[in-house]
Amino acid sequence: MITYFDTSSLLKFIIKEIGSEETRNIWNLSEEKVCSQLTRSELHSALMRKVRDGSVPASAVPAHLGALDKLFADVILIDITSDVIDASCEVVKIFPLKSADAIHLATALMVRADLFSSSDKKLCAAASESGIAVTDPTES
Repeated sequence: MITYFDTSSLLKFIIKEIGSEETRNIWNLSEEKVCSQLTRSELHSALMRKVRDGSVPASAVPAHLGALDKLFADVILIDITSDVIDASCEVVKIFPLKSADAIHLATALMVRADLFSSSDKKLCAAASESGIAVTDPTES
């Protein structure tokens, strides 16, 4: 089974929050774990945003970054190519998604993901309407 993990799902791996346990269960059941290269930047941004808002101590950043490195060692990272951008342009014609979310969905469609893991409701709805099974780890 190919599972596409978006940023909201993978963030639960490094920061304990609602859905963290379910994300790990999905991870363990997935034969291939896939995400866009965009996820790397988004995860770093989300982590630093949590440091700035005080929900994650700055002293924890090195450990969280180490956890990200381990995580990405087990993920197939898909480059953002012109084909992905072209596909994302088609996605936004159909679904009211922001460009980053359209890149995630386009990437999942291009790799023919069997399952899409996200806690973004709009993105989950678009993935489902596109024919991909969806799991929201916060709804278990």
